[in-house]
Amino acid sequence: MTNKFIGKNILILACSRSGHHAIINWLTNQCKGHIKYYNNCEKGWGEGMFKPNKKRVESFGVTSDDFVTNLYTIEDFNMEYCKKYNFFNFTSLPQYKIDLVIIINRDFRNWVSSRIVGGGEGLNNLISTNNGETPAVKKWAMLVKESLGETNLLNGNSYSINFNDWYSSDEYRKQICLDLGLEFSDKGFREVSHAGGGSSFSGVEILDSQKLDVLNRYKKLENDERYNKVLYWTSKEIMELDKKYFKKEWKKEKQRV
Repeated sequence: MTNKFIGKNILILACSRSGHHAIINWLTNQCKGHIKYYNNCEKGWGEGMFKPNKKRVESFGVTSDDFVTNLYTIEDFNMEYCKKYNFFNFTSLPQYKIDLVIIINRDFRNWVSSRIVGGGEGLNNLISTNNGETPAVKKWAMLVKESLGETNLLNGNSYSINFNDWYSSDEYRKQICLDLGLEFSDKGFREVSHAGGGSSFSGVEILDSQKLDVLNRYKKLENDERYNKVLYWTSKEIMELDKKYFKKEWKKEKQRV
């Protein structure tokens, strides 16, 4: 089992409301040693650094300066910036030299529904004032394309996690640990992460994530005007990407609102 995670510098890319905080919480519970977590590093790229949008850095595990796993996340990331800012050659400090990029994807309809319920900037970036797909939808597509190997903006230095499979299959979670060199315990799986405000639908109060029915959230919004507007302007390419990566069928026709 090759270690690709412990003691490494890991960059995690995901769209907002993709369930990535829950996966990160679970990953840190499978990891030994000292972990430093930098949430949503939207700053510092031009200086060769990953700076979180909040100064606070969370630390987990046994404190040791000799054995540190650095986790950096960026939400709603434009994949084209990887080459623009030369993400794999940050040399300002050793901890910014990325060893692996992990992409976390969530199926399109549940992702849309969580952003709508979550509100705020995530909703604003999703709902178009004009007709057509929004930047948020395009960024979702870019991450899925990279995960499918249809693009190679990360030069093959990436690992993809399917949120749906992670949530529904203990065998899939075991495979993730095997692939990354982690020791599977499944600790932290039945938790809603406090990072990012918890679940859009249930907040942070419910700790048993298996009761949240996260794979069918979109059904609660099938009559929501905002949800149907996004679906109406969803392109065939988006639907095909969703089918290809998540094996999701689109049985209901989109309707104009």
